[in-house]
Amino acid sequence: TSTLAAGSHTITATYNGDTNFTTSTGTDTQTVMVAATTTTVTSAPNPSDEQQQVTITATITPVPPATGTPTGTVSFSINGPGGGDFVVPVNSSGQAVLLISTLDNSTHNIHATYSGDASYTSSTGTASQTTRK
Repeated sequence: TSTLAAGSHTITATYNGDTNFTTSTGTDTQTVMVAATTTTVTSAPNPSDEQQQVTITATITPVPPATGTPTGTVSFSINGPGGGDFVVPVNSSGQAVLLISTLDNSTHNIHATYSGDASYTSSTGTASQTTRK
């Protein structure tokens, strides 16, 4: 099965028997670990002009062999004039997209922190955005 949530699961198998064999039961424990993730951050256009809309995207990817789409939020921290702190939900594509048009002339460091969820660990990523006059 691929539907078990993270955690410990007791699995019980029962054989009902037949005319030649008696019934029997066996159990096992399966532990499903929370999957690790990576966070990749991009910004476009880069460089940009002051006050131009910039799209900052954090892509959350499960580390193989894990699969699926993480949920939760990404906290963006952007330094420099016009930056700030922003919390954005992760969409059904595993991305958090921030549109910002307040950045002034500077090189802005972008730090993105994925919150994690019940099945995926948190992770961080960084990028820089150059804004010019």
